[in-house]
Amino acid sequence: MREVVLTKDGSHTIAIAEKGVTYHSVHGAVQESMHVFIEAGLGTILTSPDKTEISIFEMGFGTGLNAFLSALVALEQQRPFFYTAVETAPLSAEEASLLNYSDSLGYGELFTALHQCAWNEAVQVNDFFTLQKLHTELAAFSPSRPYDLVYYDAFAP
Repeated sequence: MREVVLTKDGSHTIAIAEKGVTYHSVHGAVQESMHVFIEAGLGTILTSPDKTEISIFEMGFGTGLNAFLSALVALEQQRPFFYTAVETAPLSAEEASLLNYSDSLGYGELFTALHQCAWNEAVQVNDFFTLQKLHTELAAFSPSRPYDLVYYDAFAP
């Protein structure tokens, strides 16, 4: 059973107690995602002036935090992002509504919109962010486009 837990930076993660795993670091979900995925990952792509659209692939949509942070960067930079994520066990709308990321980051409507996007189709969330959530196993995924960046948490459930 999944449950929402508070991490040391005040943000939430999801824990699966019977498996002894969490979706994000218990030391800080937002802090971890900002450092690993946004600063160290996306930050390197943003410096490329010839990139007109940033294309990201995430192995596991999970809480949607990495997509949310990426969407915030897209808005800030006013650059189009195409974000694809595969997920085998999506959160329910109720589980997603319990997460507190927008409490500190703002943009609650954007976070909600990411979770409400239809599965298995590309949805333009706003002028700068298109999300394609695929409810499938990674092994069944066949990319239809090249990706500039892959988000993969080797320690994720």
